[in-house]
Amino acid sequence: MDAGVPTLSLETKLLLQKLKMIWDKIAGGKLHSITLSDVQAVFDILDPGEKGYITRNECHALQQLSNVKLSRSYLIDLCEDADQDNSGTVTAEEFLKALTTGKVAFNYLRESLNKGPKEVRQNECDRSDLLVWLKHEYETTSALYSMPTVFLLLIVYIYFVTTHVDVTNAWRVQSGLHENIDSLHKAPLMMNRHGQLPHMEWTANSWLPRYYHQDLNLHRFPGRVTSYNQMLGGSRLHKEYYQSGACSVNSAQAQLYNSKDGTCDRHGGITEEDDIVLPYHLHKSIHEFTIDNLTKSYWFDNHVDRLEYQTMFYNGQVNMITFERLQFILRTDGHLQFWFHHESWTAEPYLNAWNVLPDILFAVLLLRIAQAEVKELVPAIAGGVDGLKDYLGFWNIVDWMAITVGFFNIGMWLYIFVMVSVDLPQAIAQIPQAELDARVLQNQTYLTLDDLAEVIEPAVLNQRINEMFMLGREVYDWHLLLRCCFFGYFFILILKFFKSFQANPRLDVVVQTINHCSVNVAHFAIVFLAIFLCYAFAGHFLLGHKHKGWSSMLGSVYMCWSTSLSMDMVKEFSVPIQAVCFAWTLSYQVLVQQVMLNMLYCIVFDSYAYVKNRSGTPQTLFAQIRSAAATARETRGFVNLYTLIVQLEDDDFPAHPNEVVTVRSLKRAFERDGMSRLNAEYLMRQTADYAQEKGEDVEITLSDAIRVTGHIQKNTMLKNLVLSEDSLDMITTEARNKEAAEKQQDRAAFVSNTLGEMPQFEKVEGKDSVADETCDALEQHLIHVSTTLQECRQEQANMAADVNAALEEIWKQEDRRYSKVDLLIHDLEQGLQAVEHSIGSMGVSFSGTNFQQLASVPDRCDTPQILEALTSRSASSDSCVERLDLRLSELKEHMHELSEASQTEELRELFWQLELSLRNLNGGKRA
Repeated sequence: MDAGVPTLSLETKLLLQKLKMIWDKIAGGKLHSITLSDVQAVFDILDPGEKGYITRNECHALQQLSNVKLSRSYLIDLCEDADQDNSGTVTAEEFLKALTTGKVAFNYLRESLNKGPKEVRQNECDRSDLLVWLKHEYETTSALYSMPTVFLLLIVYIYFVTTHVDVTNAWRVQSGLHENIDSLHKAPLMMNRHGQLPHMEWTANSWLPRYYHQDLNLHRFPGRVTSYNQMLGGSRLHKEYYQSGACSVNSAQAQLYNSKDGTCDRHGGITEEDDIVLPYHLHKSIHEFTIDNLTKSYWFDNHVDRLEYQTMFYNGQVNMITFERLQFILRTDGHLQFWFHHESWTAEPYLNAWNVLPDILFAVLLLRIAQAEVKELVPAIAGGVDGLKDYLGFWNIVDWMAITVGFFNIGMWLYIFVMVSVDLPQAIAQIPQAELDARVLQNQTYLTLDDLAEVIEPAVLNQRINEMFMLGREVYDWHLLLRCCFFGYFFILILKFFKSFQANPRLDVVVQTINHCSVNVAHFAIVFLAIFLCYAFAGHFLLGHKHKGWSSMLGSVYMCWSTSLSMDMVKEFSVPIQAVCFAWTLSYQVLVQQVMLNMLYCIVFDSYAYVKNRSGTPQTLFAQIRSAAATARETRGFVNLYTLIVQLEDDDFPAHPNEVVTVRSLKRAFERDGMSRLNAEYLMRQTADYAQEKGEDVEITLSDAIRVTGHIQKNTMLKNLVLSEDSLDMITTEARNKEAAEKQQDRAAFVSNTLGEMPQFEKVEGKDSVADETCDALEQHLIHVSTTLQECRQEQANMAADVNAALEEIWKQEDRRYSKVDLLIHDLEQGLQAVEHSIGSMGVSFSGTNFQQLASVPDRCDTPQILEALTSRSASSDSCVERLDLRLSELKEHMHELSEASQTEELRELFWQLELSLRNLNGGKRA
């Protein structure tokens, strides 16, 4: 009982319990039939001093009534609504208003919609409610506990990737190579005008001088490009081409295309030719001669699909190796497309020993997360297929993705590290680059083939340089894949953050907004994509023949989304086409960019407002952390929540198959897991609080609104019916009174008529009085009537006294009976609590006891010495032993009954017997 709530006396309880009419109306939901007089009857009992009000605590004291069929939560809501002004006092009018318009009326309305709150009990709950709370508590707690780990994982992961992939210096190297070779920007324009032969001329006259600076007076370091990038071995020319074959057209069209043999130049699969290596130590004239031979032999012809000029650089200033690819792709329309690709990686990743620290931290964090997941996975596997299915939820899959992809990134990095630190340096070491550089500097000129042969055979050098390029291309591909994996892992971390943000509604607002608006956004996307794609494809057919970005369907989608039509793009069109372009652009900007996108924003903001209003005023993150710490201290040593969830959800062998869960049944179900009574009571208490909190949330749909309207009309009709019945009673009463008055008038008329018919008393002449005989006779008649009336009045008084005495005796007997039953119930409650406490104490006392050894105690006690000692006691002692033996026998019988009453049906039978006993005490009536 709350502090400050007064304890009602037994007499007050009995008087309040006699007001069954108002309690039955409240319990039956007939709030429309409650009148002010009904409420005033309650106040007359609670307010004997006639103050005109009761205090809020006196209102809360109604919870002490045992036969009031109204839940405790409803009574609390009723008292709170009655004191809306927080004055601490409640009048009869306020109490009536709270009954008809407050939370109680609303709860009955929700019950009529099948959305009413459940009756919450602290000592038992439904199995489904327990599972709902366990899942909610487990998800919230695990998300809250994982939040620091996720933040730390993000920091460590950023430390890990930035240590091993130096993107900043990679961009600087790429920018230096790209900006200093300015002729590469102009090369595609020249090649598009003149074809394959001018490209080979460009190779000899532009590309070769840019990469092979052989004037030692201007360039003191052989093989150096753009100041700090040192060539490794030289460059390699790589070609991929098709074979000749029949064209995929009819013979007439094939002869039109190739009148010589009717074949096409691009047929079959792509074939790779042996790469051509150009060592930078050889004199440039030798390379020019090689390129000239390639030009004369039509090395670059119409069969070629792509050419690559590959070069590997090492920049000692940033300790990075760069693999550069100048790629030329020959399209079937004759367009020669140029691409500049490069990939840079650190040559010595662990030059600084501290660079191994992020690897260790990242691996340890992943192992920590994996350990937590394994703790959940093992009970799930033990629960069979059902437990495994329940475990494989979306967020658990996200956790395992974070673990597996994280270890995959570590493994890929270690593989690249081995290639970069072991394989590639061994391949580079096979090239005598230092000796060849020394020979060039010694001769002050670049080498001829004979000079090169003095150090290493040219064929062997070309083979070793080619092997170095093959290994460098492998590192190129793996390093590019590593960066993509690093890129993708950040999105997994976003999902991890979304999971951890579920712990607090203030942080979870984004995820809940996305979830709430996802259906509306999906339907909006159908309409938006239909309109947007129509505009994009219309632009493709309107502008694609003139502009490269609009020339393909996919490119049109991107251009329509990212750019807008400008005057320069349509200035070459005719005036009607320009008008069509402007109308197309204007309608797109108004309909798509202004109207539809703003509609999307409204959908999202509407969901955001709903989520914010629904969350109310949730705890701050700091307050939640403090609460979680207090909960962790309170639940130390309790059974793991996930273990409870798995075993309760096991369809084959559920730990607790009964739907009704009590403290005792829950403790017995998880006795193997070491569940204590405090643990079970904590679970029951938290489930009851959670069910009560969720029971207050209700969402009224359109169908519910229609049912509410019907409910209001029903209440209105019932009120009118009650009013009509009262009016009918008043009319009937008035009619009866009128009829009684008419009958009285008829009686008076009858008496007057009768008196009128009686013989008249004749007056004696000369006298004003009647005869003496007549007066004597009349006097005798009046005396007789008076005597008769007095006898009737005495009989009525005696009868009323007897009835009053009988009623008083009946009320006294009923008061004594209620008092006796109330005391018996009170004693029974104390006895049950004492028995329950004793059983718990005996369980603690008997923990670790070997009952097999205790079974042999009677046999051990059956010895002559013990019997002699027992018989030598005094008579008083014998009587004491007999009393103790009798008490022990009774206790054993009680324990035997409790041990056998382990099933619910037997418990119900015992309670039924108890109720029968109470009925016997109450004269056959229910207590």
